[in-house]
Amino acid sequence: MVGLEYLLIGIALILLFLIYYIYSKDVQNSQQIRRIAMAVESLHKELYLLEKKLSRHIHDTPVVEENRHHDEIAHELEARVENLSRPLVASVNDIRSALQQHRDETEHKIRTLEEGMRKLSLPTSVSGMDDARIIALYQQGVDIAGISKELRLSKPEVEFVLKLNKIR
Repeated sequence: MVGLEYLLIGIALILLFLIYYIYSKDVQNSQQIRRIAMAVESLHKELYLLEKKLSRHIHDTPVVEENRHHDEIAHELEARVENLSRPLVASVNDIRSALQQHRDETEHKIRTLEEGMRKLSLPTSVSGMDDARIIALYQQGVDIAGISKELRLSKPEVEFVLKLNKIR
């Protein structure tokens, strides 16, 4: 008899657990259904607003006269586009000319700087006569050490002259 009571209590607990489980699942399903319903309602509202906006746009759009010829409309559109684009073309041309002027000024400044740098970067002991003698000796087969010794110049000066004249 005691075993039967425990069995009934066990079945009762299982039934209570099943009822609780079904209830909690039902609550979860209800929440999901509410979320879906809200999303559908939101989509319906958005669809309604879009339809209203579309009908307003259709209503506000002017009707093209059916008796106008296609070429006439195309010509009118071309004229309007040309009128609208004239200021833009003028602005682009102004910008282009200003850019070209700026480019010319920049190139002139760069050339001036390069000339100044060449004057500053040449060693004082290397002159035009030394350059010619260095090149001549190098072409005769004399090595850099021999040239620097004979002309009483440093090896870097000799190498510089050869590199400057693109010989080495």
